[in-house]
Amino acid sequence: MNKFDLFDDNGKNVGGQIHGQPILTMFNFPNEIKNQDIKKNEIESCLDSQEKVSVHDALYLDSLHGFSQGGFNKSVMVINTALESATTEYLFQRLIKKGQSKEESKK
Repeated sequence: MNKFDLFDDNGKNVGGQIHGQPILTMFNFPNEIKNQDIKKNEIESCLDSQEKVSVHDALYLDSLHGFSQGGFNKSVMVINTALESATTEYLFQRLIKKGQSKEESKK
């Protein structure tokens, strides 16, 4: 059993919840790691290759963290920014694949 206290955006305790394992939510959040060794290897590989985390991935994680801390309004704004960033990057990459220059694609 897991007990959670819920807080509003001002830090005021507004109640709590008790959940059994696994925690099931209506949101598609990753809340259960099947094999931590695989994730550890993936993280180490990214660190070794100095792979840069995309802006939209970092914002997505920031939004999840804010949501879990009770900052719901801010989390909505951050996830919307992440969506805009991911959409922009997707469209940029599509234009590059179609043969446009980077400068033209940025416009």
